Amino acid sequence: MALITSPYTSPARNGTTPASLAGRLAAGETKAVVTFAGQGVDVLDELAALVAQRPELRAGTELASDVLAEVAASELGLASGAYRHGTDIGAWAMDPDGAPPLAYLRGAAVAYPLSLLAQALLWRSVWSESLGGAADSMLAFAGHSQGLLAAQLVAESPGGEVDDARLAHHLRRAAIQDMCRPWIAARRGVRRWRRSTASRSRAWSRCSVLT
Repeated sequence: MALITSPYTSPARNGTTPASLAGRLAAGETKAVVTFAGQGVDVLDELAALVAQRPELRAGTELASDVLAEVAASELGLASGAYRHGTDIGAWAMDPDGAPPLAYLRGAAVAYPLSLLAQALLWRSVWSESLGGAADSMLAFAGHSQGLLAAQLVAESPGGEVDDARLAHHLRRAAIQDMCRPWIAARRGVRRWRRSTASRSRAWSRCSVLT
């Protein structure tokens, strides 16, 4: 974020200081493809640091807590057993030392939405600070691994502005993605499942309702 918003870069050939990258994007002088990274960092610590710097982003962590609580209470969530340590991302971001064990945070049902949330809130911060006027200069959004979740969210957001409703929808999809994978595979005929057609249909319906 600092690299995007910094008013200083290396000196230009004529000796003047060029505008920041954000300034050049807003002026239409250059174009950019925005990429979102995959896992590889302690996402919760990154999220906690971001929220500490930008307290107004705490509302996003509370939204995520509510979304995961809804998923955890659903038939699909209860059957998965994936939320035995709770879903209070808002509290974990405020006090990472009080968060559940790392193994729990790395489970797909928590890790996917947690990664998405951290990158979505960082995007909101950068967007409000410097990129809000540069939407026309964004050629594409890409992501590596879990970064694909954030790339899809931002790409689907009109003008690049991520609202709460869209964020909640994508958080919900991220949370159940791994839970629904077997049923998606069965529906596509990738694997055979020793379950009745009615059983598969009920499971697929639960995935469809939550997404």
